[in-house]
Amino acid sequence: MPFETNKFVELIYSNPPLPPCTIDFYLSENNSMYDLYEVLVYFLETGLTKYHGDKNLEIDYDSITYETLNKIKLYINSIGYDLLFEIKNGMEHNDLPDLISSLNNSKIETIIEEDGLNLKDYKINMIKKNITYIIYFDIYVKTQNCR
Repeated sequence: MPFETNKFVELIYSNPPLPPCTIDFYLSENNSMYDLYEVLVYFLETGLTKYHGDKNLEIDYDSITYETLNKIKLYINSIGYDLLFEIKNGMEHNDLPDLISSLNNSKIETIIEEDGLNLKDYKINMIKKNITYIIYFDIYVKTQNCR
């Protein structure tokens, strides 16, 4: 991910969230939908680190709450995108694919549904004990002033 993106995301999180679509954020035409997804995942991870990271910036996935995801959603809304999630209680871990990724030994995995042409086709499964969060992004469309 480009250095400028990292700096941009950290700047966004250094202040309280702004109203939806306040911050202009666009990738170049040469970027794919997956590239946009990766930037939004970085937004999510930065927020999770802010609220649930330790001094080594490791995320405590078991402490993540619905409220945390809603806080992060406000930051993502400010750049014109939406963080959507479903919560499934009591899913057995053996009913899901192996969710331990090799990156940072985290409890998340990206699932691409359909053909990956739409942003919401890219989903994240995140397990917290017996709760599974299915997280995805879309364009924020609740106001006419936005995209």
